[in-house]
Amino acid sequence: MRLILLGAPGVGKGTQGMRLAEFYSIPKLSTGEILRNEVNSKTELGLHIAEILKKGMLVSDNIVERIVSEKLSNSYGNGFILDGFPRTLHQAVYLSKILQELPVDDTFVINIEMDFEKLISRLSNRITCADCGYTFNGDITDVKLITCPKCGSKNCYQRDDDKKESIIKRLVVYNELTKPMIDYYRNQSYWIKIDGDHTIDFVFNSIIASIKQKIVV
Repeated sequence: MRLILLGAPGVGKGTQGMRLAEFYSIPKLSTGEILRNEVNSKTELGLHIAEILKKGMLVSDNIVERIVSEKLSNSYGNGFILDGFPRTLHQAVYLSKILQELPVDDTFVINIEMDFEKLISRLSNRITCADCGYTFNGDITDVKLITCPKCGSKNCYQRDDDKKESIIKRLVVYNELTKPMIDYYRNQSYWIKIDGDHTIDFVFNSIIASIKQKIVV
């Protein structure tokens, strides 16, 4: 099975992706995590990506497509969950070509939707643990006093692209660049639309139910 998770930053793609990966026993590939690892490694490419993310812009199609193509070809031939790719029409068309070459059936594109004002509120309170990479919501008044609920580390921070000014730019860019991609997928038989303004469990169960319905049909 191949699941492609779409949705604006903050809708919960990462959380749902992890749960779906466990439920279906298939690996999750997050382009966001891959890009952040590149940034943390401080390579020439990583520094370039860092500047782009700091401005609230999307990383170029060429960079992301190259990364995804390498990952899918080497490690994910038997099924996977894609989180954060594609984000543009160009990437969607590119992905379709890759998928045709992989021996896996049942592809579903899942678009998690949520009001932008609620996303801004959710994202602007998002905190990341520098030690384990876990992301969670909390009081950003003094991030240095916060303890990571997953590993207990106090080495937490707010990413530049989770600050309000950057969030607004990211959402505007997302809306502009992804609309043609959404139109590309919307009328396909494997398209699934999910309301993300609910609890994590509700959204997860909605996704599972929608996939089961598609498979039965």
